[in-house]
Amino acid sequence: MVKQNMLLINGAETRGVAQGQLNQTLFELAKTELQDHYRVLHTSVADGYRVSEEQDKFQQADIVLFQYPVFWFSVPAALKAYIDDVYEYGHFFEGSESYGEGGLLRGKRYLLSTTWNAPEEVFVNEDHFFEGLSMEEVLIGMHKTQQYVGMTPLASFGAFDVVDNPQLKLQCASWCKHLQAELTSLVVSEPVNA
Repeated sequence: MVKQNMLLINGAETRGVAQGQLNQTLFELAKTELQDHYRVLHTSVADGYRVSEEQDKFQQADIVLFQYPVFWFSVPAALKAYIDDVYEYGHFFEGSESYGEGGLLRGKRYLLSTTWNAPEEVFVNEDHFFEGLSMEEVLIGMHKTQQYVGMTPLASFGAFDVVDNPQLKLQCASWCKHLQAELTSLVVSEPVNA
């Protein structure tokens, strides 16, 4: 059986109290959990990268998994720079008659795995900070970026309250359950881009 290709991108960076250990743990756990089901390609943005090699990984990938901490309701600066560098015109998108319809990664799927200092109860609650927005809605910038290049989302994962109330065992168990539900059920005998 030919395995599908999975690209794992670790967008963690060190900043203040956020040292990136949880993101590194979830990234390594995904590699371990998925290696029996997928051919796993990976990149840790903080270790540096070559644009052409990253573009090649995206071309090979059937599914892309982004692991990162949410900084100021967005991706960390290094992950944003990675996207700016790697998502080039002609490789990831091209012009189209309708804005946002020129994505060249159609048929590929992606999953966002994020860590938050925010507690889970502040989402989808009108009386809290996000005023009723779900995690998926708060992640709209990253979702729209992937939609623009043609990829389709899988359900995102969030680990919450990770600085004030770390629960490593629980977060790792939840992540494994999410991977099982979202990714191991997608395994097919031939890669999408074959």
